[in-house]
Parts: sequence; C-alpha cells; structure tokens
Amino acid sequence: MEPITNDKQVKESVSKEFIKEEIDLHIAEYNALTSRATYFINIQFVLLTALIAWVIVIGNIWNTKIEYLLNWGLLIGAQIIGIVNANMEWETYSIVRYIERDLKPRICNLLSKDTFWDYESYLIIQRGQKFNSAWSIFTGYFWILLAIATIICTIIYRFHNWLIWDWVGVVLNLLLFIVMTVRTDQTVKLRRNSWK
Repeated sequence: MEPITNDKQVKESVSKEFIKEEIDLHIAEYNALTSRATYFINIQFVLLTALIAWVIVIGNIWNTKIEYLLNWGLLIGAQIIGIVNANMEWETYSIVRYIERDLKPRICNLLSKDTFWDYESYLIIQRGQKFNSAWSIFTGYFWILLAIATIICTIIYRFHNWLIWDWVGVVLNLLLFIVMTVRTDQTVKLRRNSWK
C-alpha cells in the first residue's frame, strides 16, 4: 500500500518540476543566443578575409582602361562589407544586452539568486570607465573615418580624369557611407548605453 500524500506535497513537487523545466528552457534559449552570437563573430572574420580578397582582386586588374570603375567599385565593395560588419556587431551586442537585461533576471526570479552569467559584469568592473571613453568611440567609428578618408582620396585622385561615371561612383559611395554611418552609430550607442 502506497503512502497517501497530501495536496501540499503534490503542489510543491509539481511547482519544483515546473520551475526546473522553465529554467531548462531559459538555458536552451541562452545556448541558442550564444551560438548565434558566435556565428555573427565568425561572419565578421570572414568579412575581413573577403575585404582583403576584394582589394587583391581589384589590385590585380588595376591597369585597365576603366580605372574609374575600379576606384569606385573597390570602395563600394568595401562599404558593403562594412555595412554587413556593422550589422553583425549590432546583433552581437543586442544578444548580450538581452541576456544581461532580460534573460538573467527571469532566471534570478526562479532561483532567488543571481550568481551566474556574471562575465559581462566582470568585464565592466575589469575595464572600468576607461574602456567606455574616447578609445571606445574611436574603435567604434574607425571604419567610418577610414571610409570618408578613402572617398576623399579617391575624389582627389580621380579629379584630373573626371567622367560622368565618377559622379555615379561618388553618389553610390555616399549613400553607402550614410547607411554604414547610421548603423555604426546605432551600434556604438547600444554598446555605450547598455554598459555604463
């Protein structure tokens, strides 16, 4: 004959099981998000390789009669890579912010303690305020500064042989530059405002 359990014991058992399942779901979400962030970081490394390959390909066909296409095409390709890179960086910071601000508090409520997933908090303490200073701004906007310098240098270089296609190149590059600047600015603000 089995012992008779009261309703309170059954409810506690069901409640503990429900909490365990909910924690497992949150951990699965955490694992999926960190995997996605790893993919984004890997894509950023591939983009750097693609940029180097793009420069080498353009460099190998430099002595052609369509120099304007090579000049502006090189910049267009580099800026497209920069835009994708800025998107990957924004996505990565969004994932970390979600984990720190939304996911971790939900699990803390279930566990009644918050001594886990403290790496980002640890990094903030280790870096201090110096990390969130001018250096942080410079590294965030480095590609923007490089792009504007390259556009200006290309305009100066092409000025003596200016064609109608150079205007097309300038307009396309400025449009891409604006897109890259907006996305980079969003990324830098996300990083700076999320971890003060």
